[in-house]
Order: sequence, then C-alpha cells, then structure tokens
Amino acid sequence: MNEFASNVERHRRELLLHCYRMLGSLPDAEDAVQEALLRAWRYRDSLKEGAPLRPWLYRVATNACLDAIARDERRRCSRPGPRRMMAGPGSRKMSSGWGRFRTQYSNQPPRQRGHRRR
Repeated sequence: MNEFASNVERHRRELLLHCYRMLGSLPDAEDAVQEALLRAWRYRDSLKEGAPLRPWLYRVATNACLDAIARDERRRCSRPGPRRMMAGPGSRKMSSGWGRFRTQYSNQPPRQRGHRRR
C-alpha cells in the first residue's frame, strides 16, 4: 500500500460515521465511503502539497453523499432547494417554510411547545 492509501485508510471509520449521519443507512454509507475513497484516489493530485488531508476527505465524502441523495428517488424533496431566509439586505421577510413553521408552532398549546410552568 502506498503512502496516500495508508493515510486515507486511517480516516475510513470516521468517514463512515459522517456518511451514516448524512444518509441514515449503513449500507448506503458504506457505498458512499467507497465512492469517496475512489474519488479521493482519482483526484489525489488536486490536494495541494502540505494541505491537510482530513478536511479534503470530508469534502469528498460529503459530495459523494449529496450525489447519492440526489440519485435516490426515496430521498428527493418534492419542493425546490432551500430558499434564502432574507429577501435582501435589511429585509425582515422570511421564507414561506419558516413562516409555516412559526404558524404551526404558535398554534400548539404551550405544553407541546416545550414551555414549562413556573
């Protein structure tokens, strides 16, 4: 095993945990880590000399997970991607998703909102 492979192999377990947290499935996480390590090997020349390996591997693994989510029909959202919270500088306008959450939250009784009696 060469130096790059041995350095990457030390991070396999934590990358597996990272992918599991993103994907929620151990088999999917194992596939994503395998894909990430293949990508890391394929694009190892893009890692700058002296740059830390761990953050770069996490970025590669995160992108592999996001690609897996995009490919998986079960995980797709029916709505478009996240909206910006603010419409512009100094604006107080919130996205409709946040507004719906606040409305639903405020319609719940205090006990369900997590308020405690004092």
